Amino acid sequence: MRLNKGIKVILTGMVAGILCLLFIYGLYRLPPARIYLGHAGRFADLWPPDGAPLAASLSASQRECHLQYGDHWSTDLFERCATHNGRRNRIILIGNSHAQHLVPMLEAASQDLGYGYTALTISNCRLISAFQVISSINYRYDLCKDYFDNSLDFAVKNAISGDIVLFGARSLFDKPSPNEEDMPSGAYVDGKQLTSREAYVKSILDLAGFSISMRAKGVALVFAGPTPQFALPATQCAPEWFRSTKTGCEMPLRALAAEKESIQGALSEISAKSGNAYFWDPFPALCEEMTCYPSRAERLLFRDQHHLSVYGSKFLAPSFVGFIHNIRK
Repeated sequence: MRLNKGIKVILTGMVAGILCLLFIYGLYRLPPARIYLGHAGRFADLWPPDGAPLAASLSASQRECHLQYGDHWSTDLFERCATHNGRRNRIILIGNSHAQHLVPMLEAASQDLGYGYTALTISNCRLISAFQVISSINYRYDLCKDYFDNSLDFAVKNAISGDIVLFGARSLFDKPSPNEEDMPSGAYVDGKQLTSREAYVKSILDLAGFSISMRAKGVALVFAGPTPQFALPATQCAPEWFRSTKTGCEMPLRALAAEKESIQGALSEISAKSGNAYFWDPFPALCEEMTCYPSRAERLLFRDQHHLSVYGSKFLAPSFVGFIHNIRK
């Protein structure tokens, strides 16, 4: 059955209208950094250029110093991922992607501090006892454990007086809630699976022991606090001519208080045993008054919902430099 001309016109118009709406929706959803519709300078420093140092980017050409699923462990990575610049002292960076996004900050801060640095990081591994993998990720547990065991061993064998070990991880300690304490964790010791409470307690004891060994060498341990986690990727929060500002692009500081208090509580336990563990809080630098935003002066501080952009990482350098000067007094 043939359609008459009027119906064809109506159907054609409906299809064209749907395609137009889909195109507009795509503009609304996609990050401007991908579709490049003006204001390109705002997004130019989400990722560093090809010549950026070490693990500052996850792009294929620069990720040698950031281990991922399927990679193989090699102890020579520590020296391959080191930037000494002829300096006597260095900062040893240990952790997951929330350590990795601090590399541009380290590059900037090390110049003012007169330090070199070693930055070998790993994806999706939790910084807790036995260093269990994030359960939702299909990951090689042995790579996580190899990484952390060898990283701590590297610091014990190679760090000298005046050096700093900097830990960065989204979930630093994962203290279980009362109703989770008896649940099995992903951590094992001598083949025995630990409960969540046992894993937490052991993580405190292990890190306290490591902190004591570092104090004996004159090396400070610094734990970087978490960054805000927004409901939307930062690239979707930048106002553009084709969309207004979205909801979910800001976070009140009070929403982050519980997470920070949990970390500070664990560090208080470690510091009470060693006197050598410090908490560096990036919130005051990243947040304005009582609210955190993914951008500052139209430049993105974050590249997604909770990882810093290159600009955001470098933005933290003065805060970190001031912090190190204070603990070294």
